Amino acid sequence: MIKVLIADDEPRIRRGIRNIINWEEEGFKLIGEAEDGEEALFIAKEKKPDILLLDICMPFINGIQLIEELNNILYNPVVIIISGHDEFNYAQAALRLKVFDYILKPIDRNNLRNLILKAKEEVISRIKLNERESFKDMVLENNLSYLKEEFFKAWLNGKLDKNELKIRMENLKIHYSDNMGLILIKISEKNFVGIVNKNERELISYGIINLSNEFMSSFTDLYVFRYSSTRVVILCNVESIIIWKKALSDLEEKISSLFKIDIIVENSLLNKNPMEIKEVFSKLKNNVLEKSKKTPIVLEVEKYIKKNYGDEKLSIEKLSNKLGISQTYLTRLLKKELGMNFIDYLTHVRIQNAIELMKDPSIKIYEIASLVGYNTQHYFSNVFKKNVGMAPNDYRVGMNNEE
Repeated sequence: MIKVLIADDEPRIRRGIRNIINWEEEGFKLIGEAEDGEEALFIAKEKKPDILLLDICMPFINGIQLIEELNNILYNPVVIIISGHDEFNYAQAALRLKVFDYILKPIDRNNLRNLILKAKEEVISRIKLNERESFKDMVLENNLSYLKEEFFKAWLNGKLDKNELKIRMENLKIHYSDNMGLILIKISEKNFVGIVNKNERELISYGIINLSNEFMSSFTDLYVFRYSSTRVVILCNVESIIIWKKALSDLEEKISSLFKIDIIVENSLLNKNPMEIKEVFSKLKNNVLEKSKKTPIVLEVEKYIKKNYGDEKLSIEKLSNKLGISQTYLTRLLKKELGMNFIDYLTHVRIQNAIELMKDPSIKIYEIASLVGYNTQHYFSNVFKKNVGMAPNDYRVGMNNEE
């Protein structure tokens, strides 16, 4: 039903308009009558009429002022003004405010009835136009998501030159800061055993996208998109490396537990130059490929160490007990698939994470030592120098000089 409000300070005029048409039979609902502008505004705010028949000259708030207010609170109302001959200047002002039409007093019943029916057609026309515009916005939004996804794929694969990258970033409103991080989430193919339907397979990746957007909503410049049916990519600004790494660990755990699937997650901080993202992404893809060739036990070991390398008491004994296998078997398996024993692999993970943390100048070396599982800075420095070839402070200076 199309809602109608009548506003006129003369009861006789209001009564005449009320009786001029069978409102319900013609598809209208008469939602109220007002004897002055203030009352009309109150009713309009509360009941949101589609059509308003307004006297141009009313107490408190005149028709012109009322129309101005209505344009602020109603979406595209259809306004018919009622005017006396001596108020014609007011009527002209009202037309400038885009009222639908006006009618002069004394009111001709047939003319007003026809005008109300024309106003009904106008309301229906505006509703349809609004629906079309809403549909266009929806299509544009969907197309924008698609364009962004295609842009990210082209960028990650190095298919854009510097100028094209800059232009497309500006057009799509993609912001690349000096402290971006890149994450690749790979859904294990074994999760899809028995799932033939393509839509069912893709539902998992879209579920991961939605969860990642929600879980990492506190990160600025956050972009989450589907690289393929089994790979999701996250790009975001990293203000704190410690918070970022904790969020990644928690996200990985959340995805695995919520969707009951096996995933491989690789990540890296990015350089200030966005053109170098291809090399970083290629490295992440290769890391994922290598991990996908490993046995489930070794993958479990890698995940556990990745999450707990900061525990200075982490040992092969603790790990083998957790996995329910012997230390001898675990040692042999790690040597075979990783090419190193438990201590060497744990040290490798700790050193790599220490190097990543060094990129944040606010974190002191002694804090890094503690964060990666060493109880003293001296011990950490010795291990770091033995594996990297220089002391942590010297390495950090070299990193800064390279930048």
